[in-house]
Amino acid sequence: MYENEFEALTLKLNRALANIEGLVRDNDALRLERDSLKAKLQYAEGDLLSERRRFADVEHSRNHLFNENQRLLRELRDNEEEE
Repeated sequence: MYENEFEALTLKLNRALANIEGLVRDNDALRLERDSLKAKLQYAEGDLLSERRRFADVEHSRNHLFNENQRLLRELRDNEEEE
């Protein structure tokens, strides 16, 4: 009787060890995927920051050109009124 119980427990232990090994492999794969995704996210965040800087530069240039255009239009109107 003890021999059968011992064999059954040994079989359960072997199955549990196999399950643990599988979980460890899955965990390793998930960790690698997570690290890869983190790297991609950091790269994408860097790209986004660069695009935001370019957008801010374009916005600044647009505002400057708009203000300059408005100034020139005022000068033109003032000159036309003087004539």
